[in-house]
Amino acid sequence: MLTPLQNVAMQFSHVEFSNVFEPDCEPGDWQYENVFTSFSEPPRVILTASDLGAEQSSGQFIAVVGVAQDVTTTGFRLAGRNSDCSSGVSHMNWLALLETGNPQGSTKYVRMGTLFPQRFNRDCEPGDWNSWDVRFSEPAFGADPVIFATAADRFAETAAVFQYATPAVPVARKRTTTGFTLLARNPDPGEGWSNFNYLALHETVAVAGVPSGGGAQIFVDSGQVAPLWFEPCATFSNSWNQWAVTFDQAFLTPPTVLVTAFHVNTGPAVAGMACYVTPNGFLLRARNTDCAAGEAGFNWVAFGCAVGCA
Repeated sequence: MLTPLQNVAMQFSHVEFSNVFEPDCEPGDWQYENVFTSFSEPPRVILTASDLGAEQSSGQFIAVVGVAQDVTTTGFRLAGRNSDCSSGVSHMNWLALLETGNPQGSTKYVRMGTLFPQRFNRDCEPGDWNSWDVRFSEPAFGADPVIFATAADRFAETAAVFQYATPAVPVARKRTTTGFTLLARNPDPGEGWSNFNYLALHETVAVAGVPSGGGAQIFVDSGQVAPLWFEPCATFSNSWNQWAVTFDQAFLTPPTVLVTAFHVNTGPAVAGMACYVTPNGFLLRARNTDCAAGEAGFNWVAFGCAVGCA
């Protein structure tokens, strides 16, 4: 069954990587940090590059692909790899989520949505970046939320003729109580279209232990797809894989879906897309952004409305 948001255990924060990321496919394009959690079972982990903790920085923030490695009840290894041909800095927002079915001692406040599609030029050419300014509906958050985003193919799925959907890599910037800026970069050797699903999340301790408001009408489903083999990015066809995902129970409308790659041990930096999202499921498509081959699976989470929504 779908789980009410207030019965979902969540832990989230951000990691500040210690060093500058070197350009794609050069030594130093990977960095690693350990994240510590506390769950009864291994959670689903969602990652998004950001400037959280340095919102006013004028430094060059780059499009880093996040991968959750060796996820256990007590934590995971957060691996980040630069998909950009330029060096730069990045932080990473992380969300660990487990559908316990038990009421939690906190209130979750969420805003979620889907951004309009934009066209990206191919990797390392002018026009491989785009941006969106997002403003939340009223009432806005009482404190700055943490932002998560996943590429989608809304234009490609509705176009009269085929449009290539590229797995652009998001970077959440300049978040405030009323909105944020989403930057995204195409790591693909082909040009194409992409849009984004986003989730803005804030959590407060419930008054007198009774959670209320916030996401009281939101439901959650989550899961994992098994690892598959990906050839290097330059190998166009064999660098893609896809999985058909069916929700445990249908939503009333297409939910907001977020995805993030995971490794059992190590593997390549694979970027995912939530495609053809319906109330019953979606197609998870993923492309290797790395110059190395290897296996990667994906965590996915879906937030939306189900029976019980107003």
